[in-house]
Amino acid sequence: MEKREARRTHFAGEQLFTSAIVSVSEREQTKVGFVTGHGEHRANDQDGQWGYSKFAIMLQQKGFLLQEVSLAGTNSIPPDCRLLIAAGPRTPYSSDELDKLRKYLGTGGSLFALFNFYSLQRPSGLESFLADYEFEVGINQISDSKNEQSGESSLLLVEDLGSHPITKPILGSRLQMVLPRSVGFPEQEEENDNPPPVSVLAYSSDSGQAVVQTQDNQGALEKQGRIPLVAAKEHTNDSQPPTRIVVTGDSLFLGNSAFDAGVNRDFANLAVNWLLERSHLLEIEARAVTEYRISLSRAEMNSITWVLLIVLPGGTLGIGLLWWRRQMKRS
Repeated sequence: MEKREARRTHFAGEQLFTSAIVSVSEREQTKVGFVTGHGEHRANDQDGQWGYSKFAIMLQQKGFLLQEVSLAGTNSIPPDCRLLIAAGPRTPYSSDELDKLRKYLGTGGSLFALFNFYSLQRPSGLESFLADYEFEVGINQISDSKNEQSGESSLLLVEDLGSHPITKPILGSRLQMVLPRSVGFPEQEEENDNPPPVSVLAYSSDSGQAVVQTQDNQGALEKQGRIPLVAAKEHTNDSQPPTRIVVTGDSLFLGNSAFDAGVNRDFANLAVNWLLERSHLLEIEARAVTEYRISLSRAEMNSITWVLLIVLPGGTLGIGLLWWRRQMKRS
C-alpha cells in the first residue's frame, strides 16, 4: 500500500493557545455530549465518511470533556452538559426522549443538530421538534447545478454565507456539503415586518432545487431558487437563560473525510464557540499554510476547460497566422 505524507494545511496555534487559557480560567471543564441511540455519528469512530473522530479531537483540543449521552429509558441529560450534539440521527426519537431534550433547552442548554439525506425515508422526530423553535427542516434533498463540485454532483460548494458571528470570519470562503436538506424558517406573510425568527447562515445558489421523494420513489420538485441550508437561533426562555441552537441540513460535511475540505473545520469551530457563548474566540481563525486545495464547481471547471482547449490554442494559432502572413508579404 502506498504511504501518503501527512501535510499540515492550517496553523491553529493561536486558536489552541487561547482555548487553553480559557479552559484553565474556567472553574470546571466544559462538558459536551454526543447523543447516541439513533444511529448518530460517534465521537470515537475513525471511519472516513461516518466517523466524527476529527471533530472530537478538535473539541478536546479546545479543552472540552466529551461524553456520550443516551436519552433512552431512565437516562437523563447530565445537568452540567453545556452543549448537546445530535449528529445525523437515522432512527426516530421517542416522545420521552424529545421531552428530555425540551427540558434541557428550557434550562439554557445549547443544541447542535445535524441532519442528512439518509433519514429522508424515516424522519427522526427532531424535524417537528425544532419547528417549535421556528426552524423548518425539509424532508428533501438539495441539488445545485451552479455549485456542484466538478465530477461530483453530490458535493455542493456553498459560498453564499449569511451575516452572523459564526460566518463572519469565513465570508468569501466555501463550505463543502454532501446532498444537504433545506434548513430555514416557515414562510412569513408579506406584510409581516418582524425580523426572521432564525438566522440563515448558508444558502444554495439561485440554481438550487429541493427535491422530495414520492410514494413511487420518483423525485418531485418542491421548490427552487436560493434555498437555506444552515440556520441558527438564540431562543429566549422564561425566567431561564436563553438557549442557542444551530441546525445544518448535512452532517457528513463534519465527518472525517470532509472535515478538512473547504472551511468545514473552521465552521465547526466557530459554531461551537458561538453555541457556548465564547464570543472572544469567534474572531480567531486558523492561519493557512502555503499549500492550497482548489475546489471547483462544474461551471468553473467548464470555463477553465474552454480557456485551455479553445482560447489559449486559438490565440496561439492566431499569432502564428499573423506571423506567417507577415513573412509571406516580405517574400
